[in-house]
Amino acid sequence: MGRMWIALVAALALAGCSNDSPTAPGPATQPLVVLNSSAVLASGFDILVNTSGGSTDWLSTTADGMLAAYPSGQQFGFVAGVLAGATAPGSRAGRDVSAYRTLQIQLRGAVGGEGVEIGIKDNTDPDDGTETKRAVVLTSSWQTLSFPLSGFTTADLKRVYLVFELVFNGTTGRSVYFRDVRYVL
Repeated sequence: MGRMWIALVAALALAGCSNDSPTAPGPATQPLVVLNSSAVLASGFDILVNTSGGSTDWLSTTADGMLAAYPSGQQFGFVAGVLAGATAPGSRAGRDVSAYRTLQIQLRGAVGGEGVEIGIKDNTDPDDGTETKRAVVLTSSWQTLSFPLSGFTTADLKRVYLVFELVFNGTTGRSVYFRDVRYVL
């Protein structure tokens, strides 16, 4: 049975620079910042949060970054950065990120040893968990992890709609901090 992704859009209305805008025209010459190093979401993006049991209250902003405190007893959960308005009924807008080569994200576990998967999705990927994801095990120190976009084989980079996702699997709760999410050349 596929996953049902009922998403709560946590619209974090925060200002960003013009190169942070998901609708900026022209070739990529600067990184595309989704979430900055102070855990401020760039203009034009929203956050989706949910679990298999419909829990949507486990994401918070701290002085150290965004904290995803995945609750125990769930089968799966996710936190995802999405284009603003892309979850409206009948609108699953995508963005061309094909000029970029790498997704970078700073991550750390609350205690170390936390596992999470990193993914992206295009606007035609089904909401069933079959998109390509990269598994990582975190330390308690901040790490800047880089994921070549070519490795996300199920995503059409010309129409990405989930620009990043943290996917949690299994019934064990765990806390993961993240910040500074960006696409780089």
